[in-house]
Amino acid sequence: MSEPMRDLPNGFQVGELFCFPQGESGREFAYVPGGPRVELQADGRPAIALLSAPPVNVLSTQTLWSAEPAELDAAVREIQARSRIADARVRMANLPDATAILTVLRPDGTRQSFGPQPTSGMEPHRAAFSEHLSAAEWDAAQAALAGRSGVLTIVYAATMIVHESLAAQIDGDLAQDLKALAPKPVEKKKPLFGLGQKPEPTVVPAPDLAACAARVEEALAAGRLTLTTTATPNASAALRSRIETALRAGVTRYLFDQLSAIGEDAQYVSSLAVSKAENGVEDVHYSIERSLDVGAWLAEHGGSAVSTRATQ
Repeated sequence: MSEPMRDLPNGFQVGELFCFPQGESGREFAYVPGGPRVELQADGRPAIALLSAPPVNVLSTQTLWSAEPAELDAAVREIQARSRIADARVRMANLPDATAILTVLRPDGTRQSFGPQPTSGMEPHRAAFSEHLSAAEWDAAQAALAGRSGVLTIVYAATMIVHESLAAQIDGDLAQDLKALAPKPVEKKKPLFGLGQKPEPTVVPAPDLAACAARVEEALAAGRLTLTTTATPNASAALRSRIETALRAGVTRYLFDQLSAIGEDAQYVSSLAVSKAENGVEDVHYSIERSLDVGAWLAEHGGSAVSTRATQ
């Protein structure tokens, strides 16, 4: 079953990467990348260009959303230090529906957005744009390519799906509780003055399911039963509650059925071992959004974009 969108799972930040544990092994980790970046061409220049053949103006670019090798190395070292696990494994989180939107801020303060553009669907989540611009949008894009921040942005959005699981088990002995619940027959009524009246038959009360549930809780509290749970790191409280409730109900039904089958002789039982398990899974969805200020990124990385204005 699926759980609704929640905040990010329990994890930690390593630079721009958000890291969190996955699975039950303790060795598996995933990360959400920081902001996207402009892809670099073979010659090292950013894959972004402005092309103009009046009256047509075109902005083209290719972007990536993934961890840089140095970022990933730093994340692995941090995870190893935190978990004390030398062979910890790290991979990108599952972001199958990632899309990208390119937005231009015009000089008059209005915005023009292009997209959402589908990405490659897997790491490095590449997205490509080739968009026709108005004259005002062309001017804004030129300013961004010259290093001005706040005028050209690319936003990646995705739903992160994390698979969680939980298993619970109850073990112990319910003999004491079975004896306590053993039905007591109602005493026979004796004939009055022996006038030949037949005694009424013995009545054995039926087992009470609510009483069985109360005895199971008492046995858990007293230690006659032990509840153990194993779960992936971000299994929800709702999943835990659902599985443990179902498990308690199963043990309660077992005690009830034994009382029904054994009846009055339950008071003589010396051992009633129980071992029952329940498990469940869920897909938890997280809404993820990361952005790139193209002008600020170009200024920081010293990139020079290609800007060509062709004349007729």
